[in-house]
Amino acid sequence: MLRGVFTDFWRYFTLFGYNTVGQGLLLLRDLKLGQYAKLSPRCTFTMQMVGTLVGSVLNYIITLTITQNQREILLSIEGTHIWSGAVSLPLLSPYSSN
Repeated sequence: MLRGVFTDFWRYFTLFGYNTVGQGLLLLRDLKLGQYAKLSPRCTFTMQMVGTLVGSVLNYIITLTITQNQREILLSIEGTHIWSGAVSLPLLSPYSSN
């Protein structure tokens, strides 16, 4: 019984803690870069929050646009090559003949 509780606790800690720590490290890296550029911490934090908000809104708009315009393809059982990357991968290959 106790082992199951600990396992569940560890899963939740990993789920919520890992992403939080990763985001915190990225924000601190930006803060360090802002100090090198002689920006105040308040300015750096404000720009981080503005970037987060703009990115969130754009992510939501792009997701809605794709799901509305490609609904039939996304719901199809067979699928298509549109979302597989099969078209672009040969172009990026180091062995391509281009």
